[in-house]
Amino acid sequence: MSRYNNKSISAEGGKKKYGRGKPLRPNGGVWAKKALGQHFLKDESVAMDIVDALLIPYTKEDEIAYDKGEPYKEQINVLEIGPGTGVLTKYLLENKKIKLEVAEIDDESIAFLKSKFPQLLYTLQKRDFLTIDPHDIFQGQFFIIGNFPYNISSQIFFKILEYRDSVPQVVCMLQKEVAERLASGPGNKSYGILSVLLQAWYNIEYLFTVDNTVFMPRPKVQSAVIRLIRNERKSLGCDEELFKAIIKTCFNQRRKTIRNSIKPLLNKLPSVGGSSSGSDGSSTCSEDLSSGSENLNNGLEDLRYGSDGSSFDSEDLRYGSESSNNGLEDLRYGSDNSSFDSEDLSSGISKDIRLGRLEATDLLDARPEQLGVEDFVKLAKTIG
Repeated sequence: MSRYNNKSISAEGGKKKYGRGKPLRPNGGVWAKKALGQHFLKDESVAMDIVDALLIPYTKEDEIAYDKGEPYKEQINVLEIGPGTGVLTKYLLENKKIKLEVAEIDDESIAFLKSKFPQLLYTLQKRDFLTIDPHDIFQGQFFIIGNFPYNISSQIFFKILEYRDSVPQVVCMLQKEVAERLASGPGNKSYGILSVLLQAWYNIEYLFTVDNTVFMPRPKVQSAVIRLIRNERKSLGCDEELFKAIIKTCFNQRRKTIRNSIKPLLNKLPSVGGSSSGSDGSSTCSEDLSSGSENLNNGLEDLRYGSDGSSFDSEDLRYGSESSNNGLEDLRYGSDNSSFDSEDLSSGISKDIRLGRLEATDLLDARPEQLGVEDFVKLAKTIG
């Protein structure tokens, strides 16, 4: 059977660490561009482990075809984001079970990949994952893999959430602090906005740490590989926009209890009588909640906070201007400087009545990092 059979590479404690590997300089002279957040992986063993972390399902028919040297009847759609010099692409193409497409915006990399991999000559084109509709490339579901540019990693995850019913699995390398944040659970100081939003739909596993010495040029931070596997959840059972707004409001004031952090949001909510019912029976909030929560797509993974609550240096996030790219100014939404329009205030149910209903949840005296996905769902159901 192929070496790409379902293989988990989780090490003891989930944190396998690689040291310096044999350098692999890109043939063809593709230069890493700081503006694109490029840091090319040069260690072949790390590349193989990343590809092996993608759990490709094989059937008995596939095993028979493999033994006979015949092509597989069905392939798995895989989209590689940011292939760069093709260090992952090479191993993905070796697996004939995979139908590979790539999303790359660097013209120099595209030219290099076409020269290195003739099988991509006619299918490889310039694509920006943040702007394309993946359904224009694939019919049905598709897996995602890649060494994500760290300056847009949060935006990539928000795009993945948009297509969550079409993306059953993601394997990616990103900044170690962000990987730890996404995989951490309630009670961890690194637990944040994007942790909750992703864990609502995916099971996330921290696989291994990658040392910064195996990249060219060498980044200033460590990296890590995580795997996301779509869970069984079909619906939150509550208004999703309200769910997002609650998470964002609470984590923006993460040192406060839910009782205190949620008050500004309650002040701006419409009355229950002004709500409408969604197709799944959940109540929908006013348009100000819906339009406001769209700002979540600007990278609201709460990267301002380090494990001790302090701010990361902007260079630590991706060595330059990524803090502005991630839209961190939107983190003010829902706080006392809320961006809700005062005209959206409703004269219906008062804040005190809403707080009275929330008392029954026994969640108001907790801090946001202590609450799991189901707790935030309960808050949204109670308010909505």
